[in-house]
Amino acid sequence: MKRGYEFFLMLRQAKVPRATILRQSIFQPRDVVKYGPVRATLQYNATTRTATVTIMGLKTPVEETVETPR
Repeated sequence: MKRGYEFFLMLRQAKVPRATILRQSIFQPRDVVKYGPVRATLQYNATTRTATVTIMGLKTPVEETVETPR
């Protein structure tokens, strides 16, 4: 059985009751490689206030940098 995947990059701020979705990525089963896991990593740079998300296990790997709100 092939699966699709959804990834959410969310911002949680102190004293705010709900998280904010900064980015949503949806991948259909046809986007996923036949064998191996689909996984994501996140690197945050506090100086530039950017988050870099890398998603692997797709036919076309994704690396995207997102600025976080100030």
